[in-house]
Amino acid sequence: MALEFLWQDATAETDPGAGNLNFNDADWTLVTAIAVSTADRFGNDVAAWLDGLTASTSDNKGRLRIEAVAGAAAFVEYDLAAVAIEAGFRLLTVTFHSQGAAFADADAVGLTFAPTGDKGTAGAAGAAATNGTNGTDGTPASLQMTFSTTTTDEDPGTGNLRFNHVTIASATMIYADLADRFGNAIGDWLDSLGAVANATARAVITITKAGDPSVWAKAKVTGPVEAPAGYRKIPITVTQTSSVALADANIIAVDDALSGADGAIGGTGATGATGATGATGPAVDPAAFTGTSVTVLAIELGLKVFAASTGRVWVLGQRLRAASLDGAKVMEGAVSEYSAVTGNLTLAVDFIRGAGAHNDWHISIAGEVGLPGIQGAVGDDGAAGSGIEPDATGTLAERAAHDGAAQGFVYLQTDINPFRLWVKASVGAGDWAGPTNIGASEFAIGDWGAITDVVGGAYDFGSLA
Repeated sequence: MALEFLWQDATAETDPGAGNLNFNDADWTLVTAIAVSTADRFGNDVAAWLDGLTASTSDNKGRLRIEAVAGAAAFVEYDLAAVAIEAGFRLLTVTFHSQGAAFADADAVGLTFAPTGDKGTAGAAGAAATNGTNGTDGTPASLQMTFSTTTTDEDPGTGNLRFNHVTIASATMIYADLADRFGNAIGDWLDSLGAVANATARAVITITKAGDPSVWAKAKVTGPVEAPAGYRKIPITVTQTSSVALADANIIAVDDALSGADGAIGGTGATGATGATGATGPAVDPAAFTGTSVTVLAIELGLKVFAASTGRVWVLGQRLRAASLDGAKVMEGAVSEYSAVTGNLTLAVDFIRGAGAHNDWHISIAGEVGLPGIQGAVGDDGAAGSGIEPDATGTLAERAAHDGAAQGFVYLQTDINPFRLWVKASVGAGDWAGPTNIGASEFAIGDWGAITDVVGGAYDFGSLA
């Protein structure tokens, strides 16, 4: 079960406030205590759940994971040692384990816990064994080499080791000399790292800064070791690194854990029994998904910033609709930013309805825009439209006889190619609008025939100008 809180960037070991949690150090790797409110960010009482985190009899009670609700890339993990009961909050004693990207102040985060099993009872003491014969000197538990930040694919030099990328987490190859920093030959050991065919990892290599175990990197060997002259190329995938990177010329200890070969695929096991139904999760208030704003905003596309309700569960990328109280004015789009503490909401508006500026916004979750529908069949041809019937025709000079005609009177000038259409714009004498050319200039003027009831049937209106 994940409990949700708002992460604060404060570092005091005091009550963080209802629904909040904070660390006691800005450097997550140095955190030793976490202050957690006894109410989650929805107001649910979680004191009993927090008090039960230390139920295991083991020294390490389990693993805490704090992860951003907006995405799993931002997280941090700690091992839990103890829980101190304080008024309104609990103070968790922890040790850093690993982290991803950082949170921002007031980010919504989920808190989960993987408990450790109880400590087993101590076994009876065994009988004392007789001393065995001394064995031959073996390889040291850890090989010691010198780290180089150079990334060139070549012999790194006696006793040196380097990666093929300046950012260790992005490296895909290790270049290692055939001798450790004391001059001992290690070529056979390097070759053994890729000797076993294992689809998951042929070996796991851990590199630690000598004298400072907080600086380290861990990688899986993913293929056979290549053997150019004077050094070895080890293909890897880096799985974990410390927050502090190795520096040039650091003395490093190199440890390995060899994998076994892939085994045969076993038969399918019997279906397990259905697990017990889990406890009902905390209720979510439906009101947390809606809100209001009185910010005066014009209806238009683009980024729109609302001073909206606080404490809502709107997340990045979620589609929201801001509508006026009468529902006639709408702006809709994806959330590009929202703070549950301040209520500041930014929408990337891509759909609008209505116009003008408004301040009576009701904000709610909207569905994603659907795909365009299939184009319908072409409809039947409509009935032929009526053409233009002139009230009189003749030359431009003869038009003067109609200068006093009523507004809307239509005169067709026929002494020019193409013909021109004139319309009385008002009752004023000689107030003509136009002309509009009718027909095409490449056609010669023919004899004027009798006027029918539809002039559109006798002229080409496609070239109206």
